[in-house]
Amino acid sequence: MYTQNQSTGEDQNQSNDHKKDSQGKGNKEESPFMRSQRYAKWSLLGTVGICTPLFIVMNGKPKTDEEGNEILDEYSEKPVPIAYMKRAWAEVNLVKKDIVEPSSKKLLPDPLEEPYYQPPYTLVIELMDVFLRPVYDSVTGWRFKKRPGIDYFLSQVGPPMYEVVVFTRETGMTAFPLIDSMDSKGYIMYRLFRDSARYQSGFSLGEITKGEMPKLDPYYQKDLKYLNRDLSRVIMVDCDRRACEKQPENGLCLNKWDGDSNDTALFDLAALLRTIATSDVDDVRPILKHYSGYSDPLHAFKLAQARMQQETTQLKEMPKTNSELFARTGSALSSFFRRR
Repeated sequence: MYTQNQSTGEDQNQSNDHKKDSQGKGNKEESPFMRSQRYAKWSLLGTVGICTPLFIVMNGKPKTDEEGNEILDEYSEKPVPIAYMKRAWAEVNLVKKDIVEPSSKKLLPDPLEEPYYQPPYTLVIELMDVFLRPVYDSVTGWRFKKRPGIDYFLSQVGPPMYEVVVFTRETGMTAFPLIDSMDSKGYIMYRLFRDSARYQSGFSLGEITKGEMPKLDPYYQKDLKYLNRDLSRVIMVDCDRRACEKQPENGLCLNKWDGDSNDTALFDLAALLRTIATSDVDDVRPILKHYSGYSDPLHAFKLAQARMQQETTQLKEMPKTNSELFARTGSALSSFFRRR
């Protein structure tokens, strides 16, 4: 009897020890990181489960007038739960529109009328990587470096030739003081910032061979139809081709400035813009479309200018060559007749 009870007790102890070992192994298998992930997941689900119905109830109820009477809308005839959800979703889209869409459908005031002077062309140009570039210095920290030729460029293309508009992807708080310090003589007539552009959630595939992984690559799209200007006389200069994608025929995409202190791009750009303006073209878009076909439009313009200058020089030399030829021919004929 004693032996049987003893063996039964030993079996129970072994069973309890086995359960404890199993529980101990189970506890050891869940690391602190996994536990925190589990807590975070359930916390997130709980938050969404509580906040979503509250959001629908608060934002999905119908509007009321001053007397508290319900105002009928396009959802009033639908079942109450569906009407609440549709109104709440409409509120979400309204907030999204405020964030994504330009702040105004009319970005610039109406063109100036006499007795004031309105430049015949409008130049819309980006600030970052065209005029300025953020650089880091171990002594001064982060600062903005000015591109060589800014003062010359603005003096050459500013009024009365172009209405200069800086349209930047930066916020007004960042860009306003930079423009003030860059344009001390006031050539820039208007300033447009990030809120005047359309936010787009872009995506970059990257290049695995160069170690670049796929990533989100948002950008700001500049829609010139809100500019309140004749687009046949608008030139937009930027370093991001996506910024011009709504009106690519108005865009001139340059290479980003890499910070080189010997850079001459602004001098070349000023020459190109002055050539367009002094030619008094009715529509700038065919010219911009031609140069947009090159990876470096400014280099293509310089080559075209050099070729045209060479042809002009050859044309000037042709009358001189012909006169010398005629003189030699006449001299030979006169000597021939004298010998006769």
